[in-house]
Amino acid sequence: MKLRKLKLSSLTAGSILLAGMGIALGLAPGQVLAKKPHAPTYEVDASWPKSLPHQWIIGQVGGIAVDGDDNIWILQRQRSLTNDEAWATDAIEFECEVGGTLTLVGDPSACDDPTAAVPVDGLGNPRPDGPEADCCVPAPAVMQFDKKGNVLRAWGGPADPGFLGPHAPGTPGCDPAEGCQWPAGEHGIYVDHDGFVYIGGNGTGNGNCGAGNPCSYAGTHGADSMLLKFSSD
Repeated sequence: MKLRKLKLSSLTAGSILLAGMGIALGLAPGQVLAKKPHAPTYEVDASWPKSLPHQWIIGQVGGIAVDGDDNIWILQRQRSLTNDEAWATDAIEFECEVGGTLTLVGDPSACDDPTAAVPVDGLGNPRPDGPEADCCVPAPAVMQFDKKGNVLRAWGGPADPGFLGPHAPGTPGCDPAEGCQWPAGEHGIYVDHDGFVYIGGNGTGNGNCGAGNPCSYAGTHGADSMLLKFSSD
């Protein structure tokens, strides 16, 4: 009997506690708490994006945006690619010491020791025998994809031939002489309702690429402090 009384007392106390909690939560008699919806889950889609053309490869992604047509834009860092990721690049200049300082020159005769000049690609990787493989080369910095992962547009950055520097009026490009300084570290992209593309940067512009080696693709303007606006085409 005593054991039954204890159980009854415990049950009564528990019922009182639950009832008090229900009142505190604003529940009517007989009402139960609704189950909370599960948090969304995400899965990697290995088929997105589709295979890129021109033996392109993407580096670090510094920004993602979605435009009014549900196309996906990315801003990727060409200079973050390592030597074994961008094996298909070719030499475009020479690395050597000039006045005791390691630098880049277009002609080995400018080196302290012309025989020590090393052919390098735009990322500063040695290319004494040209490309080391059939793949890959840096993709343009700004890329637009449709929802299925197909490339719609791609342009910009130091690895996009002819994009930086002087260019004909009306053609895509970014010329420092016209006030367009491409960021040393691409960071952030936005596409507005009129289709204009905005990009920013957070790099140092110290003349080096991702591996810390001098490279022609690197900015030399110091810390990034720009916001660039481009038409989408």
